[in-house]
Amino acid sequence: MVLSQDILSSPRHLTLRRAQQVKQANLAASTGAPVATGDNEVPNLKTLQPGEAMLYSAFIPSLASGQYEVNSWQEIVANGVKQDPDTTKTKKVFTVESPQYALPENLVHSIYPPEGAEASPTILPHVLFTDPFFPWERTAVPQTPEQLNKDNLRKRVPWLAVLVFTASELRLDQDKLTGASSIFTNSDLAKELNTTSNVVKMDVNCAIDMPVSDFAPGKVAKCWSAVPLSAKSDDRTKAIFVPRHLFTQLTATYNERGEEMSDQKSIDLSRYAYLAHVRQSAAKGTNFSATEDGLFSVVHSHRAAPLDDKQISHAIVHLVSLEGLHGKSRADFASSDYIMLSSLYSWSYNVLPAGAPTVFDSLRNLGDHCAVLAPAKEVIQKAEQNTSENGQRIAARLRDGYTIVKYHTQTGEETAAIARGACIPCVPPKQLSESWT
Repeated sequence: MVLSQDILSSPRHLTLRRAQQVKQANLAASTGAPVATGDNEVPNLKTLQPGEAMLYSAFIPSLASGQYEVNSWQEIVANGVKQDPDTTKTKKVFTVESPQYALPENLVHSIYPPEGAEASPTILPHVLFTDPFFPWERTAVPQTPEQLNKDNLRKRVPWLAVLVFTASELRLDQDKLTGASSIFTNSDLAKELNTTSNVVKMDVNCAIDMPVSDFAPGKVAKCWSAVPLSAKSDDRTKAIFVPRHLFTQLTATYNERGEEMSDQKSIDLSRYAYLAHVRQSAAKGTNFSATEDGLFSVVHSHRAAPLDDKQISHAIVHLVSLEGLHGKSRADFASSDYIMLSSLYSWSYNVLPAGAPTVFDSLRNLGDHCAVLAPAKEVIQKAEQNTSENGQRIAARLRDGYTIVKYHTQTGEETAAIARGACIPCVPPKQLSESWT
């Protein structure tokens, strides 16, 4: 599988082309086996038939985002004398960049449930990305060289998490936003707004657009954050404020009985390793993902909307960064009221009451009863009493779910026609005609 040309032309992948070619050539020389020669190939992909799908634990990029140092030198021996290697040493520092505080356009392929849709409280929201590497491009849990083996890579924790909240869990009281008791008094955001006579406001998804510099200690009162600070002074992100007790639950360690460990000292992100994967689907004739084989990365939520509401409620979903949280002590935020998280994407949907019928339930009910898919039995029985050829034909059409409707021809005459919808009360023939499959 080869990355599509628009991806290969990006600066991130162009620098890898020569290295990939050398690697493939060396592998061919050492094994004598034919190897693929395409650039930036994702290995071991199964060839899928139309309608099939395959799930992979993770696609790990060659280099995660961050700063790297390359050292090179030459060992020169002339006339039997070894030259000083210090004279040939060269050091280069380079940075691998990827989105950190906001998402680029077109990276999100789709979300579920859709924005503003109604969904069962048992649904776990998720996001599909067009880049199959994206959830692992940054590092949430650092690994030593000894840990970087195949098994550990399959369990690598993504740097993103999808979290579901209610508005009451995220909304800050007005006195915390503005006024003398505002928690933003010393923030760079407050300084910005003072120059424009505006006040701090939350958006419809209970997030605040603010400079990344405000994630530094002491900038926002009663708040703690481990978000890595940007070297660029103008970087911004959406911030959400998670109550301390809720954040503690989201980063707790649980035993086999689902009980929180009482002796936990530091933040645990291990659960999020199981909430992201790569999906390969045989979507022929489409161009949905960044690769030719229909590859998407998927990040799921492990938290559902409220399950016991008796009426339709509102759920807010945030795609948050987990960077900087691993290994931090719980004591660091024990005195804070809120934990600030960087939200890269958000949406909301409506949650149906517990026990409300789902789409599956509605279709199952149609299949069991077919009451609205065909005329009443009395109507069909009356039509069957007509023993003529046309009478029996009409009766058969009624049993198949057709109904008689008024119809106007192209020349304006009014006549009758029969029609039916997509849902029918009978099983159609396996092959409707020679041109249909």
